[in-house]
Formats: sequence, C-alpha cells, structure tokens
Amino acid sequence: MRRYFSLYTSVVVGTAGLEVDHSGPAPVARFRASFAAKPKQVRGLAGLLPETARFRFELTLVEEAGKLRVARAAWHRLEND
Repeated sequence: MRRYFSLYTSVVVGTAGLEVDHSGPAPVARFRASFAAKPKQVRGLAGLLPETARFRFELTLVEEAGKLRVARAAWHRLEND
C-alpha cells in the first residue's frame, strides 16, 4: 500500500454509514468508504491513477484475545453519483 499511495501528493479517506449486524454467528460490519487524492505530476501517470472512488465494505469479525479482528472482508466499487 505504501508504494501505491506514494504516487499521490495527498490522499483523503473517509467512512460513513457504519452498521454492525449481530444477528448471525459472527458480527458483520458494513460501511462505505470514499477516497479522494491528487496524483503526483509524473510523466506517464496522467489518467492512470484514480482521483476519486467510493466502495462498500463488508467485514466479518471474530473475537481473538479480547479484540475484534477481521476474519473475512469483501468490497465492491460504487458508481459515482
């Protein structure tokens, strides 16, 4: 991830809409994440790196040593409005 994000001069990540479902055998957290960034002005990168993106995440959580850990993760990109 460090190499990927090093191609940007700035990166802002936000989350919204956190919901935790406790009805199944393991808690499932669902939320949206948004990404906004400014790519570095490097020859050949123009148009290759996204400047904005939105994703929907679903994380299945398990308790280990008194802490919640991610056992399974899934996500998909949301279309821009």
